[in-house]
Amino acid sequence: MNGYFSNENRQYSEHYEIMPFECGENRALTLAYALRIIEHAAGRHLDNFNLSYDELVRHDAVFLLSGIQLEFFRPINAGEEVTLRTWQRKIEKVRYIRDAEILGKDGEKLAACVQNWFIASVGRHRIKRPNELPEYNVILPFDKASLPDVSVVQIHMPEKTEYAALHEVTYSDLDYNGHMNNTRYAELATDCASKLLKKGNRVKGIKLIFKSEAMMSDTLKLYAAEKDGRLYVLGEHERGCCFEVELCFFD
Repeated sequence: MNGYFSNENRQYSEHYEIMPFECGENRALTLAYALRIIEHAAGRHLDNFNLSYDELVRHDAVFLLSGIQLEFFRPINAGEEVTLRTWQRKIEKVRYIRDAEILGKDGEKLAACVQNWFIASVGRHRIKRPNELPEYNVILPFDKASLPDVSVVQIHMPEKTEYAALHEVTYSDLDYNGHMNNTRYAELATDCASKLLKKGNRVKGIKLIFKSEAMMSDTLKLYAAEKDGRLYVLGEHERGCCFEVELCFFD
């Protein structure tokens, strides 16, 4: 990826080619890989302000994701050349609101994403307020919303859900924070949508809220419900609610 800045260094962009291994059986970019490349670009943006993961850890701090909303405006296919653009929109209480877009070669908006991040201590994950960390507030905000009216990601789960699946967290699920990688939650939710996807449906978007981290050897019980053409997935471990997901599909 070749990265560059624009809008007075407020936006970071990279050119990228969608690879076949990032696509599903329908040859379209999967949710999980879309989330991976968006998160990677956010990390590259932070690196340029000396806020890399290793630098943050040295100061007992780490960025953690609390919620994400991603929407495809059309399927993005293998071999497409795209531009991935990311920026920090604003700081809202303890949340760092970050946006991202995936654009086609002609500037067509293919996907948009809003991420809710917060900074926490490394060990106990105590939330740190932005005014505690003035040295981390060096990224200038860019007042543009990739998804209008979306700031804090919210999901209204149905009251009733049914047991859908069981997943034991194993070594390959983990990231370098020692808990299940953010993108694995999207994959588990998509697996719960297998019956819908077999009918030819394609995932259009996801809302994902992280409640409590999934750790090595945790057993996740997944519950699901369909409502108004959307699929809702709830994940629980022995400590309580782990995550919530809302999936929507192309017509």
